[in-house]
Amino acid sequence: MEEIKLSTRFIYGAIGAILLAIGLNVTVAVDLGVSMFDTSTLAIQYLLNMELLGNAALVLHAIFVILIIIFRSKLDIRWIELGIAILSVFILTRIINVFAFVAQTITLTSFATTVVYFVLSVLVFNIGVFFMAKSNLFVTPYDRFILQLSWLLNKEYGTTRLICDVALFATTILVILIFKLPVPISIGTLYIIFTSGLQINLISKIFNKLFNI
Repeated sequence: MEEIKLSTRFIYGAIGAILLAIGLNVTVAVDLGVSMFDTSTLAIQYLLNMELLGNAALVLHAIFVILIIIFRSKLDIRWIELGIAILSVFILTRIINVFAFVAQTITLTSFATTVVYFVLSVLVFNIGVFFMAKSNLFVTPYDRFILQLSWLLNKEYGTTRLICDVALFATTILVILIFKLPVPISIGTLYIIFTSGLQINLISKIFNKLFNI
């Protein structure tokens, strides 16, 4: 496989971060549900009464930075890797905040319109995920924690990711119930959980065939 130039990786990373930020902000705005991880982000936003979603995401990732520092010797992570993860999530959350205005421009005139916006926003988000994965520049503390944990437990990354996502989601549900937070958990959340992987695989095949990416 041909190695991607660093300049191209930066372009992919920038495109991915912007699309992810737009998709996430619109998904939250239409209020039909978000992913398991973003459910936790929303819970923190409501719990701490934060105005911007990116700031809540920064707090959530900070929790995993602390966990990495506590278990750094067992997770076998270098300080430089942790530093890159912290820088990555800081940049990404700032981009999410910058594009928060996009959600304010949409008009939901009917339930059908809401569903269309929701489906398109999830698609845009997943295209962003695809480009960020291609860039291999943005590795958030949560992703780094899962990666190192999968090595420690000698399990596949996908399996470890699913376990961590479910554990985080279950903890978030408990917090939502205890504090009665208005976090949307509905059919939309299930849609994201069961279709995102398929969408990203399809997006990868399409971009590879049309643009050789």
